[in-house]
Amino acid sequence: MIELVGLGDANEPGAKSVADKSRAALPGVRYACGTLQYDKEKYREARDTLKEVTTGPYARKAADLLIAVDVADATKGSAGALPPPAAEGGAPAGTAELVVANDSTKALEVLYAGPENGTAEIKACLTCTTRRTLPTSPPGGLYDACSTAARSITIRLRPGTYDVVVRGAGSGTVRPYTGKWALKSGTSYASCFYVSSGLY
Repeated sequence: MIELVGLGDANEPGAKSVADKSRAALPGVRYACGTLQYDKEKYREARDTLKEVTTGPYARKAADLLIAVDVADATKGSAGALPPPAAEGGAPAGTAELVVANDSTKALEVLYAGPENGTAEIKACLTCTTRRTLPTSPPGGLYDACSTAARSITIRLRPGTYDVVVRGAGSGTVRPYTGKWALKSGTSYASCFYVSSGLY
């Protein structure tokens, strides 16, 4: 297909028409290839293929699938277990609200795949500290009470079950954590995350 796109520079009769049609079809072909690679759990190949789909009607679909690829790749890897968020109160009917706080000096990224896919970054808390002990509350959890300096974001989602990844934003040494969260309609949830030296 890429070779056909290159025909646009040829002087053969009809070459430009073939090249134009191939160029228009290329994003769809790449999206289909990326989907197949994702289904076969070839996440690195799927990521490389889908990153090429940046324009046209398949760009949004490719971006959504890229998030699903990253989530599936993290789940398949050596990520830690992410506990479910705590139900804190109400949210508008037909939606679920997720308040995620970052009580660490490193920027964190939240990825979610489910009824809708997305990603959000929580800025670092410059006055927070890296903790020296592993969390003990709640039992088996990754979070406890946040400091008042913690940074937070609110994500409003369609209710449903999501695969969630929390990891360091960009390159770094923060171990990713993954979990499956069931978010109910009309409910607000909260989680506070921090970095412990024992989790590097």
